[in-house]
Amino acid sequence: RNTTVRVGQALCIEGAYGPLCALCEGDFYLSDSEGCLLCSGGNAWLLPLVLLAAALIGGLVIFVIYTKQRERIMAFYERNQERIKEYSERLTAVVSLMQILTILNSTHTSMGGKEVPSPYLEFMHSFSFLTLDVVTIVPFDCMWEDQFDHP
Repeated sequence: RNTTVRVGQALCIEGAYGPLCALCEGDFYLSDSEGCLLCSGGNAWLLPLVLLAAALIGGLVIFVIYTKQRERIMAFYERNQERIKEYSERLTAVVSLMQILTILNSTHTSMGGKEVPSPYLEFMHSFSFLTLDVVTIVPFDCMWEDQFDHP
């Protein structure tokens, strides 16, 4: 029979410390869903750089296509203006709803509420990028020596 009792810091997972194990050690960053995760060996700047480069290249491609095909694009827009407006309103409603549901779910669990059932939880996690929370997507704590998340 094991009679070992774990108390205090011994209850925290690797890389975590402090009250409720809510702080991360120097080489770790805090993930909303998985706690403290190990920084990836100095490559924390890579994801933001790749995303920025992709956005710039995508913007340049759209600009070039627009300048070369302006008349055709404007004619298409004039023909389908009502349909484009309708679809953009529907897309806005769906994105807003998914943002609200995702944030509501994370707030509910962080306030001590019971976690939602698995199929719904997995569905909500697949839309979590819509919250546009850059601080949780990019591990800023791995980029700078000081804590970024203001514990």
